[in-house]
Amino acid sequence: MKVIDRTELNNVMAKVGQEYRRKPLCPAQSDVFRAFELCPLNDLKVVMLGQDFL
Repeated sequence: MKVIDRTELNNVMAKVGQEYRRKPLCPAQSDVFRAFELCPLNDLKVVMLGQDFL
């Protein structure tokens, strides 16, 4: 099942990498897409993303 275009994924990962180089972020960069590893895609209903501003 195709979920995201590889080119778009590369663009997103480049942006995420830039942010991790700028300042400490949570979760760890290696865990950004961990939800997709822990939950089978067929069982996934919602992915919540958030951003806090200090």
